[in-house]
Amino acid sequence: MIDTIAKLNGIIQILALVLILIRAFLVVRDLTKSVTGVFFMFAIFTHLSADMYYLIHIAMNKGYYPPFSAMDLAALGTYLLFGAAAHSLFPERTGERSETIVSVCAALFAAANVFLWGYYSGAWFQDIFSGITFIYLLVTSSQAVYRTGALKRDKWYILGSIWLTFVAGQVCVPILQNAGAVLAANAVEWLNYSLMFGTFLWLAAKVILCARRTEKDQALALSFGLMCWSLCTLYMCAEPFYQLALFGETFQLLLMWFIIERRVKTA
Repeated sequence: MIDTIAKLNGIIQILALVLILIRAFLVVRDLTKSVTGVFFMFAIFTHLSADMYYLIHIAMNKGYYPPFSAMDLAALGTYLLFGAAAHSLFPERTGERSETIVSVCAALFAAANVFLWGYYSGAWFQDIFSGITFIYLLVTSSQAVYRTGALKRDKWYILGSIWLTFVAGQVCVPILQNAGAVLAANAVEWLNYSLMFGTFLWLAAKVILCARRTEKDQALALSFGLMCWSLCTLYMCAEPFYQLALFGETFQLLLMWFIIERRVKTA
């Protein structure tokens, strides 16, 4: 049952990516000044390549996760291109001490995620390889959110608390399991899922709210932040929650493109 849902979910995301890619191509063709559209088009193409490789490999190898392959190179390219897009869209400020603090905290949080990926999957080389560009993506996305003022100071404190709680919760689960405290481990795991999906809904609501207010820069910056959180959630979920997180990622990509297309056409 889960295998069928996984394949269906993967196909839905591929169709969504193809739709976005076609729309991005039309925008880039009509608006030669659209550097944003070019970045996004290539990022979506690499994402689409990774998804297609993954689905084909799973179908041919009956669910066996692929070893280091072209899929990992595509993931690396996806993070790098999205990170470069976030960096180019919002100009850098000089002498901003608060931004430096945000960047350092984002880098530490991303590095903690990469460590957790390697610990849970055992594929250290793959996870570190793609994790380097994920750190870059999370840092540039956090900088974009900070530079646009999309989150007020108190919301940054909330987000920082969420990052700390997320990492602490993920670390506690295996420790409690190894100690034989199964009930406590299960309780913490449920709290982790509540935190992950609750934060996703919170960020998605803020993106939509900014878009409705025509706060284009804030909405776009937050959509980059939402993408990073959806990746953190996706890679820390077991079945069947993984499929829910994958659906969330598809929704996030469609939402991001909607905001980018509106921004480019009204530029």
